[in-house]
Amino acid sequence: MKKEEIIYVRILTVIGASALMALILIFGAGSGLFQRIANGINDNTLQLSNADAAIYSLYFYKGLDVLYRILYAVTVFGLILTTAAMFFKLKGAGIYAVLSSASAVVTGAYIVLCSIFEGNTALRRMVVHFYLKDVQTVAPEHLLGLHWMAGVFLIVLGVFCLVIVKGTRLDKMKAYSSNSKAACYSVFIPVLMGSVIFEFLRELLISVLCQRGDTYTASAYACIRSYYFEWEWFFDYPYVLYLILTVLGVIVLSKVKLPLPEKLRSAWLVPGILTVIGVVRSIVYLFNAPPLFGYLTFDEKLCDVIESAYPLYMLVYILDMVFLMALVVMILQEQGSTKKILAVCGIATAVSIIGILICGFTAGLPAMYITAAAADVIGLIGLLYRGNIRGSHH
Repeated sequence: MKKEEIIYVRILTVIGASALMALILIFGAGSGLFQRIANGINDNTLQLSNADAAIYSLYFYKGLDVLYRILYAVTVFGLILTTAAMFFKLKGAGIYAVLSSASAVVTGAYIVLCSIFEGNTALRRMVVHFYLKDVQTVAPEHLLGLHWMAGVFLIVLGVFCLVIVKGTRLDKMKAYSSNSKAACYSVFIPVLMGSVIFEFLRELLISVLCQRGDTYTASAYACIRSYYFEWEWFFDYPYVLYLILTVLGVIVLSKVKLPLPEKLRSAWLVPGILTVIGVVRSIVYLFNAPPLFGYLTFDEKLCDVIESAYPLYMLVYILDMVFLMALVVMILQEQGSTKKILAVCGIATAVSIIGILICGFTAGLPAMYITAAAADVIGLIGLLYRGNIRGSHH
């Protein structure tokens, strides 16, 4: 084989291995690997060896799910981005391949280690103690089954890809190299914002504040998260799904000349379509929400709190999605420096957290959602302003 042919085969190998790892994560382990177990314990569909300590097992798997959700989002996003970037020969594809493969190894190791130590009493006590201060009996359980195999495959394939990329120096090739590593790293900012800030930190903060409030606030939050939006299409999907669709849409529209009018070839086409779907879904659901009084509760005050908060929850979800997709478009189009994009994200996060803290102690759940929505709007304005300023200089 000629050198060019060998490199071509290795590139195809990286593309295939990255796609395979993404499929293993999506369909093998799944985004709700630990959450599914927690749900099974909560609704008594899983048979436990020690039913008296079920609450400890519930919080143990909920605790393991926190880090896994972040690892899952970053890894799936990176693997699919790598597949598309290598195929379409995008600048920075080599760096994406290194980052996503390393992330796959870490995620696989996490799954394997959790499978090995899920029956370890000391680990269970440490995780459960974060949620419950009084941990007396922590019975060992083994509920992950054969999911450790998905972790092993991720480790093997991830190391395999790293060896190929580093050995062939794909990250240095002209077609895949980038003048700015910071610009490549910034592509992961949206998924980190979605998984770390929106799906974890902010929701944890709201949950804690609701628990510290009156019983109506705590019950309303629980009802909104479960009775209203759990298993509801669009509203129960992780943000990483929309980010992946946006990335693929922006890349395809920029590299493939689709038979579309010139005005529709903008990078904002896919985000715009997803936003329209979200708005239509919100309007339809708003007028067809599940009934409360007589079905969930007979407490009129609780119904009033829920009915005033859940439309705002939908608004926040849509604005979150638009903000994250705008981040993707801005970064892939290289509009604005990484520092400025990080500054916008930092300001939006700070406004959101400070506002939620203030409202959590003084107002209530609807006010916390209004604050989160306002922070998203501030972030969007900041992103669009940076994009327009940069565009005006060309």
